[in-house]
Amino acid sequence: MKLFYQSTFRNLAIGCAMLVSASIFAQTNPTPQSIPYTQNFSGLLHTSTTYPAGWQIWKVSSAATNTYVTGTPTGDQALIASSSASNNTGGGHNYNGKIGELASGSTNPGIALALVTTGSNNIKVTYDIMVIRNPYDGTSNTRINEATLQYRVGVAGSFVTLTGIEYQSGTTLQTGSGVTTPQNSQTKSITLPAACDNQPTVQIRWITKDVTGVGSRPSFAVDNISIDFDNDNDTYVSTVDCNDANSSINPGATEICNGIDDNCAGGIDNGLTFLNYYTDADGDGFGSAVASPVNSCAPVAGSVTNNTDCNDGNAAINPVAAETCNFIDDDCDGTPDDGVSYLAVYDDLDLDTYGAGLAANYCTFPGAGYSLNADDCDDTNAAINPGETEICNGIDDDCVGGFDDGLVFLDYYNDLDGDGYGQGAAFGFCSDPGSPFVLVTGDCNDADININPAATEICDGIDNNCDGGIDEGLTFDTYYADADGDGHGNIAVTTTTCDGAPFGYVSSSDDCDDSDNTIYPGVIDLCNGIDNDCDGNIDDDALFTTYYLDNDGDAYGDNLVAGTTFCYVPAAPYVTDNTDCNDLDININPGEVEICNGVDENCDGLIDEGLTFDIYFADTDADTYGDSFNTTTTCDGAPFGYVSDNTDCDDTQSTVFPGGIEICDGLDNNCDGNTDEGTVSASITPAGTVQICRGTSTTLTANAGVGYTYQWFKNGNIIIGAVSSSFIATKAANYQVQVNSPEGCFALSSPTTVSVLASPNANISAPNGTSLCTSVKLKASYDATYTWQWRNAGVPIPGATSYLYFPTTPGSYTCTVTGATGCSRTSAAIVVTACKEGELTETTITETFDMFPNPTESEFVIELSLNTTAETGTVQLFNIMGEAVYTNSVAVNNGNISESIELNDSVPAGMYI
Repeated sequence: MKLFYQSTFRNLAIGCAMLVSASIFAQTNPTPQSIPYTQNFSGLLHTSTTYPAGWQIWKVSSAATNTYVTGTPTGDQALIASSSASNNTGGGHNYNGKIGELASGSTNPGIALALVTTGSNNIKVTYDIMVIRNPYDGTSNTRINEATLQYRVGVAGSFVTLTGIEYQSGTTLQTGSGVTTPQNSQTKSITLPAACDNQPTVQIRWITKDVTGVGSRPSFAVDNISIDFDNDNDTYVSTVDCNDANSSINPGATEICNGIDDNCAGGIDNGLTFLNYYTDADGDGFGSAVASPVNSCAPVAGSVTNNTDCNDGNAAINPVAAETCNFIDDDCDGTPDDGVSYLAVYDDLDLDTYGAGLAANYCTFPGAGYSLNADDCDDTNAAINPGETEICNGIDDDCVGGFDDGLVFLDYYNDLDGDGYGQGAAFGFCSDPGSPFVLVTGDCNDADININPAATEICDGIDNNCDGGIDEGLTFDTYYADADGDGHGNIAVTTTTCDGAPFGYVSSSDDCDDSDNTIYPGVIDLCNGIDNDCDGNIDDDALFTTYYLDNDGDAYGDNLVAGTTFCYVPAAPYVTDNTDCNDLDININPGEVEICNGVDENCDGLIDEGLTFDIYFADTDADTYGDSFNTTTTCDGAPFGYVSDNTDCDDTQSTVFPGGIEICDGLDNNCDGNTDEGTVSASITPAGTVQICRGTSTTLTANAGVGYTYQWFKNGNIIIGAVSSSFIATKAANYQVQVNSPEGCFALSSPTTVSVLASPNANISAPNGTSLCTSVKLKASYDATYTWQWRNAGVPIPGATSYLYFPTTPGSYTCTVTGATGCSRTSAAIVVTACKEGELTETTITETFDMFPNPTESEFVIELSLNTTAETGTVQLFNIMGEAVYTNSVAVNNGNISESIELNDSVPAGMYI
């Protein structure tokens, strides 16, 4: 019979023959579980290798480090059944009622749980975390590890590490076989970030990292997981909150009167006091005596707890009101106007509180417009009554029978000009009559406000102070015209007055030129050819100075040319100094600093005096170190291309100078007398030839050195990205490493040859079925060179070392097949079930097909289990274009095919679908 299976090959090559599928890994994303969610693994058998729904343990990196790995998982980890503290295998473990993970040198696992948070917010995660295996012995094993929780939204991308819930292993040794007792168990709780709210998938992951110490790592386990939400953010999760949509309703709330179970105790308004409330329509605090009550645990709006109001339509009528004279029972005692007295009341027409006329009787004082007395003598004028003060107005203001009585009368005089002094006959008044009357007389001119007894006599030919004299007591002086306003007058122009100098006149007469305000006695005689100070002399106060030509404008005059005398400061180019030894050069004068140029800059008769002459060395290669045999001497610093250092041992090479970095170039780069002292060697451990089984690996390690870098080669070709001091080889090839020193020297090692030994086929079948209702026969892949070991739930079955095995009890059976090379492979499991009443006993053989790994770089395995008696078959592989890329004949052993296919170099890596 010819067997023909066709697969489609997806080409994932990028760029020019760049293989990328090695970075694609298979992982199982567990089915998200609804919340609220609890899991204590009580239903997980110790022998189970199947994860509970929603759970998966992933491999997240090759080994744990001192930081939490946040990257996407790289693949699944099988659940190791019946595990205990003695199991040191890296991966996922079933620890009898809890699941855990153990990091190793090649496997860093993480425990994952997927959740559905749609419609949920404030997701709270609570769990117990513990240590099962702890190899800590204080000597060779001192490793302390730490675990925490991470999350991501969706099923792709990196995880985010949560803080504040970190857990560290203890130091109590526990490695006993069969021991699953937790150590240092702690309960942790955290609310996930808002990004996890209302999502179709949220994945959380428990992961570990190294903290301190060396040696074997401890294992961590989790149990009693509880995940709930708090949508109303009142700190109570949905399983205890009777209304998670209302933050005011929760077990911690206080019951209030609202018809709701506020504290989730199962009752409405429980524990509250109920009272009868009566309508208080008029709002006076007293309820209606006739209205029906409302029984309530809370005050009723517009109602009170008493019913004593005899008129609930009038707020002024109630049991505490004062009885008034109104023929009404104001205080609800059954009697109107009881206890009220009557008063004699008079009309008060002018509202001044004093009445007049006949009395009338009232039981209460009627208020404004009425009075309890009849003493007003004019009830039409509120300003006239016994309480008023008598004023000067010709009226009896205080009702005592006379007008203006008791007031004082004074003499007042007419003051027509308003200067406070009157004139003429006196008039008698009891109050100030106001303008134009005053109490003082004596004005001699009542038509002029400036003439009165208090005025000052001024020089005007008038009797200003009414004393009968004119301009008496005043002095008359002579004043001189000051036409130019310089304060000095002209003796030829005068005037005489008694009231001081008139405008334009002054008391002095010494101005020699009254037409020029810069000429007068006392002024400085300017250098202008005029007698400015009127002393008869010209320019007698001016100072004459000798000035010298300054042709170059450096403020120093020519010392070879005679000066000129001026009484004023002449314009440039004149200065008062004559010490310039070169008046044609602005940079040469006594104020200059001597510079190195062969010139006398400071005019002291010396050239380049006071300067220091130094030796400088040529720096031909510009490395700042000079040649001691190539010099120059200057007084103005190093010329271009010269330096003060003369220690360069080779001035033709810029990489050669004292303190330089030694590189492998045949030169003494640091001038220490040695050449290329950074030479490096390269070697690989293990050396020679190394054999590995297919599917395993070996670690190749290069020699170490301070600052060394590395590049690994496979069959003479660079391995991209392989630049660490070690390399994990999984393929047969010759491997070399190039070691580079910091100085630039490098060396290529001798090759280490890795050969890959073939692994045997490992398939099992059950030709008679898997129900113990019949005799179950399990068959493993057969070859005369093979040996076999059958297992149930991963535990070796004593004596079961044939390629055939006949199970008698239910279980999950596998077979480990070992070939002549010593390499082994374990088959997939077959589950044998117990016989149940009514179960069919006829055998059904199922054909299966598996291909792995997927994706692959260069090789994969096809495994078939067929209902056939054929002994040979043909396997063909096609690419996506329909082109055959592989064809081979295969052997069929007892209906099973297990074929390892290695692609040639012309077939790119990729995913098979």
